[in-house]
Order: sequence, then C-alpha cells, then structure tokens
Amino acid sequence: MDKGFFREIFSPEFISLADFQVNQFARYYEELLNWNEKFNLTAIIAEKEVIIKHFYDSALGLKAWPWQGNETVLDLGTGAGFP
Repeated sequence: MDKGFFREIFSPEFISLADFQVNQFARYYEELLNWNEKFNLTAIIAEKEVIIKHFYDSALGLKAWPWQGNETVLDLGTGAGFP
C-alpha cells in the first residue's frame, strides 16, 4: 500500500494514525483483495480508490460526532465492513 498517499489523505489535522494503524489498513486492503476474489465484496479494488472511497469515507464518521471513547456503535448490513 502507498503509505505516503494514505498519510496524505489521513493528515494529522484530520486523524493522526500510528504506524501500526497504517499497517493494519494495509493488511485490511490485502485481505479485502483476497476475499473479494471469492465473494465479490466490492467493485472498488484499485488501491487509491479503496483508500479514499472505503477507508477515508468510513473514517469521516469520526468527525460527525463528538466521540468520547465510551460509545457503543452498531453498523448493520454493510457488506465488506464499510459504513
């Protein structure tokens, strides 16, 4: 995964991510491609499109609500795991 592009999209002003978190997104992308071959989870598989349209768009929910860290969130019926 292009970690430079990823960090550009998830700028420190938006969401500051530790290296291990960026690595987790990279692993998620690898797993998404792998499982997508078997179950057709998403039509979006190009790396930069996945970063923007799946990872970034999903993270926007962090800006929509004043999260305190103790909320419970339920996400139903999202297919590949993206809100």
